[in-house]
Amino acid sequence: KGWPSTAVSSWLNGGLFGGARAAAAYGYYLGGIQNPGGHARDYIQKYDVVADSISTIVTTLSHGTWGNAGWTDSGAVTGYAAGGSSKDVIDKLDLTTDSLSTLGSTLPAQRWTAASISNAATAGYIAGGAASGRVDTSVKMVYSTTTTSTLVATISAATSYSSGTSNGGVAGYSIGGSTGSVVSTIDKITFATDGIAALGTGLSTATDRGCALSDDQTAFYYGGGWTTTYATAIDVFALPSDTRGTTSSVLSVGRRNILNGIAFKANAGFFAGGYNGATIGAYTTLDKLAFPTVTISAASGTLAVAGWYDGASCVNDSEL
Repeated sequence: KGWPSTAVSSWLNGGLFGGARAAAAYGYYLGGIQNPGGHARDYIQKYDVVADSISTIVTTLSHGTWGNAGWTDSGAVTGYAAGGSSKDVIDKLDLTTDSLSTLGSTLPAQRWTAASISNAATAGYIAGGAASGRVDTSVKMVYSTTTTSTLVATISAATSYSSGTSNGGVAGYSIGGSTGSVVSTIDKITFATDGIAALGTGLSTATDRGCALSDDQTAFYYGGGWTTTYATAIDVFALPSDTRGTTSSVLSVGRRNILNGIAFKANAGFFAGGYNGATIGAYTTLDKLAFPTVTISAASGTLAVAGWYDGASCVNDSEL
């Protein structure tokens, strides 16, 4: 289900570890919007990071959905797809067998286009998003019991189309989004207390519908999305200080509505799919962001089906 970080680093640099191919590790994109057609989808795309290839697995979600949240539990053996497009359902994906079941537990209410955050040891969070209108509340699901609750603390404003990521078992971040206008705000959820506070420094440019990911050690990243155009810029925030840095690296193309980020700890993260206007349409390509150099290259693999709008994601990797 994963490999030592040295093995992954060797593979990502074009080498092999110990003279043999590294063990498998996978990322999953669950749901999103089908292109062409524009309908919510139930299929799951699986990225084999060693082979650098993506396929659609036989297992599907219990329903077609987009704008759904996604988490991976502490053992990197269970993923979850929660909510999405007028849904309160939570699906559970066994990352060792690629089999799926639907939980008896549901979200307290329908929720979509929210920031998706995982405290890998304990719980998944959904911050903000749309229910019947934008909301400023956050929902927490405890992995051990799959029970859900609404946090007392709220994010800075009712915001949809934000993106989420985390710093291991320390804190999660709800990044950017729209209150009706794009915002640069970053709200931080401290896992130990479930308290929420806005960072003093937000995004360099107000943006929504981008993609966030973290190497869980030195930094989290936010790239793409929509400002007044399709964005290519990447913001870098150092951990644990949460200070914003700069990088000359940019996405290969401007994309918004990017599928949720997958990242392989200490090695690389991926910005997948997305949309750039009626002429260009939806992308199948992935940009690979190498850690910690923050360099961008095109992944050889492409999405099995063009897609966009926040399909949930989860990762099977021992480095989580």
